[in-house]
Amino acid sequence: MKTLYVQCASGIAGNMLAAALYELAPDRAAAEKAMRAALPEKAEMTLTPTERRGVLGTYLSLTAPDEGHVHRTLGDVYAVIDSSAAPDAAKNRAKAVYARIARAEAQVHGTDETHVHFHEVGSLPAITGVLLSCLLFNTLAPDRTVFSAVNLGGGSVKCAHGTLPVPAPAVAELAKGMPAYGSDAETELCTVTGAALAAELADAFGNMPALFVRNTGCGAGKRDLPRANVLRAFVGEEAEEETVALICCNLDDMTGEGIGFACERLMAEGALDVWTAPVQMKKGRPAYTLFCLCRSRDEDKFVGLVFRHTLTAGVRIHTAERRTLARQSEILTTPYGEMRFKTCRGYGAVRRKAEADDVARAALAHDLPFFYVSDNGAPS
Repeated sequence: MKTLYVQCASGIAGNMLAAALYELAPDRAAAEKAMRAALPEKAEMTLTPTERRGVLGTYLSLTAPDEGHVHRTLGDVYAVIDSSAAPDAAKNRAKAVYARIARAEAQVHGTDETHVHFHEVGSLPAITGVLLSCLLFNTLAPDRTVFSAVNLGGGSVKCAHGTLPVPAPAVAELAKGMPAYGSDAETELCTVTGAALAAELADAFGNMPALFVRNTGCGAGKRDLPRANVLRAFVGEEAEEETVALICCNLDDMTGEGIGFACERLMAEGALDVWTAPVQMKKGRPAYTLFCLCRSRDEDKFVGLVFRHTLTAGVRIHTAERRTLARQSEILTTPYGEMRFKTCRGYGAVRRKAEADDVARAALAHDLPFFYVSDNGAPS
């Protein structure tokens, strides 16, 4: 499972998240080209390698030189997003982020979303930061996204409504449901757009999960603070853990054909695995124990299927924890042509094996034994 972990030890802002995701891109030149193509009219960007307290990262500067102080409504923000050449999926996600902001602003100001007027958060640079974050997030396409607890900062912040304590009211509203904390930074570390992005993109909040890390990214903040003012992102494969049920029964009065059919039906219904083992039962009768492994939530379903497709009068159920390596299917070129490979990673281990059907097809095509193709068909 491809997992993205976002570490917000120095807070989060739209440009910091976009810069970190930019660094995660396997082809940064292509990522920058896509970012520039998605810029709304009059928005400008600069990517600069930057160091913050010994930590290297990228600072994404977003500006709109010709824009004065603006008061955009949610509809105005949507119009800016729609004017971009970004893919529709990125624009829709950016709109969802701003819909969260509108709800938060309406709540703290005692009005409805249609009457909300965005000030700093409605500026072109702020909108662009959200849009580029969504663009790069969609390109990365993680299966699961985990954010750390968010450092909100401390002290006070100046805004259109005056000087307010950190966190600003809208940030506090957006932070509902996520772990957040203050610090002695004496400045705002989590912006309104940053809080909204975390709320929209996170599947979970917590510590960094066990990952087979593939790449890291670091987005630098504008100010050089006593702490390293950076947001870090990690992407990799996460070892999957789940609770499973092992259903088993002894069969001494079924034919091999009947047992084989039952196994096929259980697999076709979504069992994780099905197998049999020979045993000896009372009166010396030879028999088979059927084992059916399924997810715990599917336990009742598969108990019913075992009773339906076998002649057993009872089953035994064991609960267990199951851990698997992260799996990825890919097509690779070998000395015998293209073949599908299954690659498993995690816990410091890497496994790669060609699909048996492809090995068999190559063996027939080259008039070679199966084991020869399997042993010598490493991808080039």
